[in-house]
Amino acid sequence: MNKDEFLKTAIESRTFLESSGIESFVIGGSVGRGTEDAFSDIDVFLVASGTRFSGLTANFTEIAEQFGAVRLFRSSTFIPNYGHSFTALYDDFSIVQFNLNTSETLLPSPLGDQKCITVFDSGIYSDFQSKSRGLFFQNQNVFLKAQTFFWLRAISLVRALERNEIQTSLKYCNDLHTQSLILIRLRAGIAANDPANPSKHIERDLKERDMCWDTIGHFGTDSSSDSLKQFLLDRCGWFNQLSLEVSQMYDAADHPDMAASAGCWNYIHAKLTGAG
Repeated sequence: MNKDEFLKTAIESRTFLESSGIESFVIGGSVGRGTEDAFSDIDVFLVASGTRFSGLTANFTEIAEQFGAVRLFRSSTFIPNYGHSFTALYDDFSIVQFNLNTSETLLPSPLGDQKCITVFDSGIYSDFQSKSRGLFFQNQNVFLKAQTFFWLRAISLVRALERNEIQTSLKYCNDLHTQSLILIRLRAGIAANDPANPSKHIERDLKERDMCWDTIGHFGTDSSSDSLKQFLLDRCGWFNQLSLEVSQMYDAADHPDMAASAGCWNYIHAKLTGAG
């Protein structure tokens, strides 16, 4: 379904939605900003009455079915800064992501001050937007969190490889890739709107391919233990150098985490090369 069809259905369903406990219905994401394309999902932000919230989470398919025949439905999963998320795939293969909160769980966030389409609102969502205005992710904190997660995951990857747990190792390699993307964005001065999803629109945001894929490199189709160990050694050396560069940009060079990270790199290097 396209934006106009979805919006028309939402307006026509207002009485049912409000009677179900929905107090605010807002379309966000690229559709709300007016930047969607033919492949965009629809992101919906709902605020529910606190007394009706548990019932809604248990029977949310009734809300999703107001917008068409549902082929697949993913029940609630909690996503920070979004709330309780439900996903519906409709007969025409369009996808709608419903994000459900109460007034108590809808906390001000840098993600909250974005252009949107308000179908109806009791005032809770507009108050949330007002309180979110001017908030932003602190790049130094984003950097420190990313590098801490990287080194923790890298050490776990060393141990998974020692056990020859290839599938777990591949998952950890993907986690390293995600944290690497965060640092690449920070180096370019283009932090992700949502640090939890740094790969989203990275081709659009960074423009130049070699700022991402060519610089990072990959382990290709060879997922042998030796190949993954070499990937880990190369990636950690690259990440260590990039961390030093980015730490200077965001006044983190003297942060205690930098010394701890250097120790992690030395530990991993010694483990993988047999030195020390």
